[in-house]
Amino acid sequence: MKGDRRSRGPHRRQRPLYERKGSLYDLATALPERPVREAVIAMLAPAPGDRVLEVGCGPGRLAVGLAQAVGPRGRVDAVDRSPQMLRRAARRAARAGLGARVRFCLAEPPPLPYSAGEFDDVVMVFLLETLPAEDAELLPDECRRVLSSCGRLCAAAVSEHGGFGPAVVLYQRLHAAFPQFIDCRPICLRERFARSGFQTVQQRIMRLFGLGVEIVLARPAD
Repeated sequence: MKGDRRSRGPHRRQRPLYERKGSLYDLATALPERPVREAVIAMLAPAPGDRVLEVGCGPGRLAVGLAQAVGPRGRVDAVDRSPQMLRRAARRAARAGLGARVRFCLAEPPPLPYSAGEFDDVVMVFLLETLPAEDAELLPDECRRVLSSCGRLCAAAVSEHGGFGPAVVLYQRLHAAFPQFIDCRPICLRERFARSGFQTVQQRIMRLFGLGVEIVLARPAD
């Protein structure tokens, strides 16, 4: 693993909570986050036959949508740190008749357990803003490494911009007081990706519970 992993301590302590609340998390995010998942797939518009990696797949709702988009000649790899979430995701893919099209992997990136240039697209939804600062800096670099030369990175994150003022203030206070429960800190995806050598192709700001959600589609700048 890259870097000094001691900075991950508080987030590693959140793992049992994340795993215990798997069924609740799945239910709680099914409808509210659906517009974001649909917007990510629409912006990315995977082509039939694409090789797609989802980092932080959770209960697998987005992975199933991506598998439908890439068709029988395509492939989706989905990574998560939680065995419970991966089991839920695998069952969801199997129920959709897509079990052979999605490969699930237990890992806690960065780094990503894949070869350089292996994927056409990499997707992350509500992941980067939950990571320790060091890992949030490293992960886009890893995404760039596993992308093909004309690959694309598409992500959604709770944003520093576009939110409703009082909701943002309340959220920030709750995050500071209860980080083990409110684990997303608002970030700017566009700026973060630029630091890893990505150029933004498309950007959209949505709202979720009064908070801004930034969706970015980017390519390697060179």
